Amino acid sequence: MLDKTTTYTAPPKMTPIRVLSGNSTSKTTTWTARERADLAARYVFRLIEVEPTIKFAAKTFHVSVPYVMEAIDDLKDVGHLPKRNGNGHRLPFIPSLADVWSHSTNEERAQFIRDHLLSVWDTVERVTA
Repeated sequence: MLDKTTTYTAPPKMTPIRVLSGNSTSKTTTWTARERADLAARYVFRLIEVEPTIKFAAKTFHVSVPYVMEAIDDLKDVGHLPKRNGNGHRLPFIPSLADVWSHSTNEERAQFIRDHLLSVWDTVERVTA
């Protein structure tokens, strides 16, 4: 039986998250029930990431596999798929300056200019000198 007094805490933000493939989690028969429960708990607290299969995603969201495939193609067309580093970990989403600027208020834009104008100007002078 699992110890119900055990508490889980999230790792520091820079700790790499272990990535498991959906196929490995569904097909591995060597993991005990306790090991699977530990992985499930880690998944709940986002200490691991599971790369789902298309079949798993379709089943989870109650749609057909072809619909999921079509939606994936749509995401690819508009460039909304997350980037990954060489280890398979998802890179954090960092909005572009154009996105931030277009969603900023006039006051936020004015503050940005006050905070960064001199450093941008110095860079422009260095590059064009």
